[in-house]
Amino acid sequence: MARGPAQFRIVTDFPIATTPTPALPGRALATLVVTQASASLYDCTPDWRILRRRQRNDMALLPVSGRGRVSIDGRWFAIAPRRLIYAVRGSWLQAEGDLAAPPRLIVLAHRADSGGGVPFAIAAGLPQAIQLRDEDGVETALLAACREDAQRTPGWQALIQAQVTTALVATTRRAGARCQPAPAAAGGALARISPALAVMGQDLAQPMPIGELALACGLGAVQFRRLFATAMRRSPVAHLRRLRLAEAQRLIAGGMLVREVAEAVGYRSTACLDRLFRSLAGTTPGKWRSEAVR
Repeated sequence: MARGPAQFRIVTDFPIATTPTPALPGRALATLVVTQASASLYDCTPDWRILRRRQRNDMALLPVSGRGRVSIDGRWFAIAPRRLIYAVRGSWLQAEGDLAAPPRLIVLAHRADSGGGVPFAIAAGLPQAIQLRDEDGVETALLAACREDAQRTPGWQALIQAQVTTALVATTRRAGARCQPAPAAAGGALARISPALAVMGQDLAQPMPIGELALACGLGAVQFRRLFATAMRRSPVAHLRRLRLAEAQRLIAGGMLVREVAEAVGYRSTACLDRLFRSLAGTTPGKWRSEAVR
């Protein structure tokens, strides 16, 4: 049977990308997953400051106006418009504004992972300070995330995660050639423990003895714990607890009953899940659900 004339053609003549993404951040972007995101716009007072504290989540600060400075693990960066400051979870963060020109800041608290639970900033080699351009659209995406977080109309969580993902992709592409592998010690350790990270990300309902995780990497338990701490800045048990918390929050926000969530993330009772939430989130699963759907 003769075919009729073509009714369409796929348009492919878009402009060539002027800033190709290097291989390292490209691999991290291919498996980027954003969870547990919240965004707020702050008008800081002249005496605004963040006292030195260790970050439980990834933190991004994007100044809209004003000046100040931010310290990440003791290294200070100037706050200036369109200069995104990124602190991976586990970092020590400290900040203060300029008395003459206090900053207006977009503050993004989130979890961004790549390749089986590796913090995205580590996997991509993301610099701690990235100077953005208007055409990158990062500020627009994060302001939209702030609006969704404030209004919390149905679908707000999915939209925030999409907007934060868009912002991280654009930021990483802009950073481009500045993205560097983790220091040799952390990078080598990360490669050695990657099989365990993959196992951790597969089924959180299953028990995960340290011995079995170490065996998956071809390591002894003591060496595995040491390499894990070097790569992830926390113990395997602490990392697994955070993975379970993030999954539990996702399931609770989706409407699953707390007792079902406990089983889904590997706990025998809701009391164990309650202790996890109190320890890492500072609240109970029920109260967290009320805040999430408000």
